Amino acid sequence: MNRLALVRRPSPRLAEGLVTHIERVPVDVDLALRQWDAYVAALHAEGWETVEVPSAPECPDLEASASQAGLHVCDYARQLVDRGFAR
Repeated sequence: MNRLALVRRPSPRLAEGLVTHIERVPVDVDLALRQWDAYVAALHAEGWETVEVPSAPECPDLEASASQAGLHVCDYARQLVDRGFAR
């Protein structure tokens, strides 16, 4: 099965992301970039193809949710195609 994940590099403004239910703590953007690289490498190691989508610096907390949503939507779409429900 082909697997495709949309990924978006963390924004340099990541520390400005929304915080709604926990106390804000400092964000290590360099660490976030290393974690993102590891995340993409893990996808590749499991046979996923990745497509990096354009950054959205005006939405500093969009990266993780967009990557995760893209991964799940693409996987679901692929399953539909594989089962003959979509082309």
